[in-house]
Amino acid sequence: MILRSPENNVNPRSWIKALLLSPGMLFLFGYVGIYSAASIRMNGSFRELLQQQYPGSSGNTHTLTIGSIEPEFAMNAITLSQVEMTPTENCPENLRRHISIKKLALAFPELEKTLFSRRKLQESTALVCRKIRKMETTVQ
Repeated sequence: MILRSPENNVNPRSWIKALLLSPGMLFLFGYVGIYSAASIRMNGSFRELLQQQYPGSSGNTHTLTIGSIEPEFAMNAITLSQVEMTPTENCPENLRRHISIKKLALAFPELEKTLFSRRKLQESTALVCRKIRKMETTVQ
């Protein structure tokens, strides 16, 4: 029969708590939290703001509809899914065509700053509008 001393008692609950509170795990939980918040923000207010601001930035020739926006895990780019640009009445006849793009990847610097700054959100929206507008002219 083996007798153990109370000092060498291995408690699995203590080991799991120590693992979950380690700096590496805390960083991972924090990063996943920021990534999740960015994903929710991109598909919520950012997408609505982008769809509202795009017609004004393109001279009101097309309206924009976006299915979803996903940030890259490295937080340096976004992927727009199911992008559709429909011409408005103000669109010239020679440019009047419906443009549909399944996926569109765009570089997006400082993505995490859009979570904390309204000004950065507005700047980012204008940047994405310019990139989509440039892509729109190359497609036509």
